[in-house]
Amino acid sequence: MNGQQTDGEERLGHLFSSEHASLEQSMEKLKQLVYQSRIMNAQTVEEFRLTIAQLVDSLQEHHRREEELLFVALTESLGYTAQPVQMMMEEHRQLVSQLSKLREETVCCQCAGRETTRLREVTTTLYRLLHDHFHKEEKLLFPMAEHVLDQAKKAAIMEAVKETGRGV
Repeated sequence: MNGQQTDGEERLGHLFSSEHASLEQSMEKLKQLVYQSRIMNAQTVEEFRLTIAQLVDSLQEHHRREEELLFVALTESLGYTAQPVQMMMEEHRQLVSQLSKLREETVCCQCAGRETTRLREVTTTLYRLLHDHFHKEEKLLFPMAEHVLDQAKKAAIMEAVKETGRGV
């Protein structure tokens, strides 16, 4: 492949990156909710729980698309599972684990007068993990996919993402 990107190649990375942007907005909302006061009232806790639920659903759908479409295509094209793909899959598991911790802490904050210190710590850790993960994918994995995958595979991935209702 020559060093120039065609329109289709740029769109593959952009497709997943635009999902990252939407997920980061949800994460930012979580941070704002948890940092707005030291003690969360019932309404804030409920809004936080709903935002977590939406984030979990969107993130799981995003991970599924990456793993079933992009990661599989990279593995097939390379003939083996590349280290960056393995690393991203492990980080997906870490993110899901951190989201579980966040849900547990949210339940604890429903007790009257409970401070948000631990909830803030878990939220901040999740925020950093998510941001770092997206950065690695955008700087390492997506360019690798654009370089390694042929145009037909990229087009097939993009079509499959559209069919799954890219509503992240």
